[in-house]
Amino acid sequence: MPDLKVIAALDGSALSEASLRYIPLLRALGNLDVMLVGIVETYRESEGLRGAEAHIQRELNLLEAYLDKTVADLGAKLGATVRKKIRTGVPADEIVEIAREEEADLLVLTTHGRSGIGRWAIGSVADKVLHTSDRNILVIGPQAAGRDTVPPFRQIMVPLDGSGLAEGALPVALTWAAAFAARLHLVRVVPLPIVSGETIALGPDLFDAMREAAEGYLSELKERIGVPDAVTAVPVGPIAEQLGVYEQENAIDLAIMTSHGRGGLLRSVLGSVTDRMLHGPAPVLVVRARA
Repeated sequence: MPDLKVIAALDGSALSEASLRYIPLLRALGNLDVMLVGIVETYRESEGLRGAEAHIQRELNLLEAYLDKTVADLGAKLGATVRKKIRTGVPADEIVEIAREEEADLLVLTTHGRSGIGRWAIGSVADKVLHTSDRNILVIGPQAAGRDTVPPFRQIMVPLDGSGLAEGALPVALTWAAAFAARLHLVRVVPLPIVSGETIALGPDLFDAMREAAEGYLSELKERIGVPDAVTAVPVGPIAEQLGVYEQENAIDLAIMTSHGRGGLLRSVLGSVTDRMLHGPAPVLVVRARA
């Protein structure tokens, strides 16, 4: 199997380390080449000045000791060599740059963490990394990070909106579903139009037509991608809320979605539908859409 280059960013906090629990699962995708990245932030806006050289060196020493132990522990679990890389600078920028330099296939991030070694919290940089990196990113939200056990990916949901950009997640979803012997759930929410905070009542004919169109789209799509046994669903209501309900009711283990949708680049990858998904029980694999 081909190597899968994985980079996980750590800030020294227990919450950021939760991402490491998911890495052994990724062996189903191929031989893993894993690198753990730590950044010592050399500038804090609140201070208005660069950290003293001696202080930075002390944090570098602490970070190196921490990563050495973490690398050894993860390597023992994987039965493979795990590398590390430490840098100083702006954490989000350095993580994105390292992923580019290493030609990583996948970044693994948690969205929440507490300030640890290096004086930065992983959650404070996740949004910027999601906006600026051109790599696929497996994002571990707080519920997923807090699970007592990490389940295998057996139920994979792909939210769709009928656009080609949203369908950009499908090739990755097909690969992951095959690797994990997972059931694929293709979900298209029919949103109710809202004006000035009020839901507009739709006539029964129009409502039925919208739902039938969505059902027809999903039926055609699963045949087009060659997965006739994929589950299809057309919930009705607010998009994020309905996706969350579906995720809970169907024990979804992983959501796979693009960073783009019908409206183009999302207003904030951590700020709209994806934000709600990240607060659900399952990790979210954010796939870089190609225009």
